[in-house]
Amino acid sequence: DSIVELTLQVVESYEEDIRVTLCNGATYEYNGVSYGESGLFDVLLMSSQGCDSIIHLQIDVVTEIIDSQEVQICTGGSYQFAGATISESGIYRDTVLSSAGCDSIIILDLQVVTTIESSESFTICEGDSVLIGGIYYSDQVILRDTFLSTQGCDSVITYEVIVQPGVQLVGSDVTICEGESVELDLQVIGSLIGPLSWSPTEDLSCSDCPNPVANPTITTIYEVSTPGCLGDTAKAEFTVVVEPNPELVTVEDQRIILGESVTLSASAEGAFTIDWYLGEDLLCTNCESILQQPQENTTYIVTAYSEFGCSAEAEVLVEISGDPCDIGAIKAPNAITPNGDGFNDAFIVNNEGDAQIILIQIFNRWGEIVFESHGEDGGWDGTIRGVAVNPGVYMYLIQADCAEIGTATLVGNVTVIR
Repeated sequence: DSIVELTLQVVESYEEDIRVTLCNGATYEYNGVSYGESGLFDVLLMSSQGCDSIIHLQIDVVTEIIDSQEVQICTGGSYQFAGATISESGIYRDTVLSSAGCDSIIILDLQVVTTIESSESFTICEGDSVLIGGIYYSDQVILRDTFLSTQGCDSVITYEVIVQPGVQLVGSDVTICEGESVELDLQVIGSLIGPLSWSPTEDLSCSDCPNPVANPTITTIYEVSTPGCLGDTAKAEFTVVVEPNPELVTVEDQRIILGESVTLSASAEGAFTIDWYLGEDLLCTNCESILQQPQENTTYIVTAYSEFGCSAEAEVLVEISGDPCDIGAIKAPNAITPNGDGFNDAFIVNNEGDAQIILIQIFNRWGEIVFESHGEDGGWDGTIRGVAVNPGVYMYLIQADCAEIGTATLVGNVTVIR
């Protein structure tokens, strides 16, 4: 017999874990097989003892690492990227090796923030002001201010102040007399930006001019308006007060015989004074009546004035019919110059007619007798009781005896000039 001795060894199966990291697109060769995708692969192999060996192959495929960045810079600034200096907006890429040895892509979104510009306008009326940046501005101006935006870049804001012309209308009150007209003197402060409009338009020479002529019959308030600044309306008022004229009543026209005197009278309701005129010469002021002895047909003018200066005027005609006493032959001077030069030094009456002068009297303005003579002898030398009288107008009265009509009176004025 042969004895065979068998030594039996049980060989355990062999297992091994292999982990491989691949970059995207790369492959791994193992046991004649290429691997390019991530996964766990079991590879069965025959060992040297003829037993199975199991290899656990873990393939990890690393995809591209993409890193995105957004960066903002101000106009004029720059940014360092991938070893370069960049100053323009755009999308930039850079590829670097990761820790796994694969490519990593960095994407840069660079934005260049331009200067932020904005504007704001303010419209004000002439004479007003607006507060900008702590300062009041009243003139038309353009301002620029720079400040940092939220991105840290300069921002510029432009302010414009627009001044619209303002306008102010100024009126005034005026008093006129009944029947008069007046020009309304409108004062315009500033510049008109639209038409004028007057109201009421009755009794006005125009309705849109700056200085219309008003001719109201009663007291009237006129209003003028025009477009103002920023849509408002400028207005002014004129009050034209119409004062009534005195109601003047005079004596009727008179007819007298030459040499006679006549009393002319007048009255006026609402009159402050009544004055009498012969032509442009004032005969008497504040007189309701005057005594006159005209030598020819004469027209007297009487004027009544109210306290407001309003007036009423009338004429009174005195007609002369005949001169039976030849009173017109009595001549009296209307002025004397008592200065001792021998010319016109005294008031001397010249009688060239048949009437006989029986009385000559001179009166001052208060009605006092400053000279008196009975008959034609002598004359007045401009004195009273030896003292020279003041220059001025004096009234004379001459009485003459006329055989046909009796006594005739001649009245007039003489001016003493020194």
